[in-house]
Amino acid sequence: MSERAQTTQDYAVGIGVFLLTVAFVFSYVPSALGAVDSGGAAADAAIADRLSTDVVADLSVEGYPTRLDDSAVDEFFTNGSMATLRTDYALAETTLANVTLEYANGTAVTGRDVHAGASYADQGAATMTRLVVVDGVRYRLVVRVW
Repeated sequence: MSERAQTTQDYAVGIGVFLLTVAFVFSYVPSALGAVDSGGAAADAAIADRLSTDVVADLSVEGYPTRLDDSAVDEFFTNGSMATLRTDYALAETTLANVTLEYANGTAVTGRDVHAGASYADQGAATMTRLVVVDGVRYRLVVRVW
């Protein structure tokens, strides 16, 4: 049997493990429970995330997941009615979505059609943003679902 008592190192390791466990519980539990009771907003966020991922995947240059093909971008925004978004991305009839291309700093793009889907007028919406490159210029692809 050892005569050794608890050392400072044992105490420090024990307290460190305890504090990490408490921090994990406080950071994980609210996010795990938040999606359950937030209702439609959580569903809209999931749809916006899926839509933004699918749009970027459809328009991207092969081998470069965040570089979008310029002609595909022009075609997407030219033909981008809400009916087209519903058909191409399997959105429900009750779901409204807006896909907008903005400069990386958030300013509006001029000189080309950069809006698809329903008109967005600052109403409450789930928003997902993807940073993309089109023709060598950085943009933000903003997807809003409500």
